[in-house]
Amino acid sequence: MRRSASALAGLTYAHALSLLREALVRRSLGWPVALVIGTLLAVVAVTTVRRGNPTVLVLDGAPAWVEPTLHDAGFATVRGSDPVGPVQREVVLASTDGHQLNLGRGGPDAGRLEIALRRHHGSTWLPDVEGSLPDLRTTEIGGRRICRLLGGLYALYGAVFGLGALARDRDEGTLDAELTLPIGSWMPAFARWLAASLLLGLSWAVAVGMIDALLGVRDAGAMVRDGIGATAAAAALGVAAVGRAGLKASFSGPFTAVAAGIAGIVAFGTTWPGWGRHLPIASMVLGGDGWSPMFVGWALGPLAAVLFAWRGGRT
Repeated sequence: MRRSASALAGLTYAHALSLLREALVRRSLGWPVALVIGTLLAVVAVTTVRRGNPTVLVLDGAPAWVEPTLHDAGFATVRGSDPVGPVQREVVLASTDGHQLNLGRGGPDAGRLEIALRRHHGSTWLPDVEGSLPDLRTTEIGGRRICRLLGGLYALYGAVFGLGALARDRDEGTLDAELTLPIGSWMPAFARWLAASLLLGLSWAVAVGMIDALLGVRDAGAMVRDGIGATAAAAALGVAAVGRAGLKASFSGPFTAVAAGIAGIVAFGTTWPGWGRHLPIASMVLGGDGWSPMFVGWALGPLAAVLFAWRGGRT
């Protein structure tokens, strides 16, 4: 028992290092997250630069207090005599003479402008602009949607990692060499599945954590568990689909079968959501606490390794 555990640990470690040495694997794990984070930061930067301070047209003849009041409220000002044209062309946010306000559109900036003028006149009623801004719940829902899209890509990664590692090593003879060792015939496949699942699960947890820190993710812990279960289940499907085939025998056939299996799980889960919330991959679409999909996904790994051994792991 101890020898088997030691052999499994050694094989898993070796295959994890083998995956990390491949530039394509490193790019696959890093680029999606970097692209999402970079896009979000770029949107924030561009929006901030382009937005600047909203500009208000102060009409000729307006009292002297108007411009300092608007500057203190964070608005830029220009002078002019046409109260309508620049507003309609959206050259400026609004025009005012200090008493009347001509707005082209609403929004938080328009509310802040009205508040600045009303405060100067001592108004007892001020508009509430806080509700115009997205609250934390709204941004967390958006973050969860981004994670769901990214999770679909990670599930495909799991299928490719599980299927590709075994098929490649069979062609290169590495798998046959391992099968001559005094270990269970299921162990080489299980070690590759375990290495892929651990790397993908860790990468997924980091990805969700970064998106949660930047944007917020509703039920981030459940999303992490759902993704860990999904990648483990997809990698198990890849391992189970290899059989006796290698890359030379064709990679497209087994991968098509795995992709169909993933689509079937999602279709089943969305048709019967009561069951689907407990199924890996489908749970990422339906939501839930993520515990049962994670356990199911990791339970599929040993089953896939046994199936692989039965189908042709040892001759």
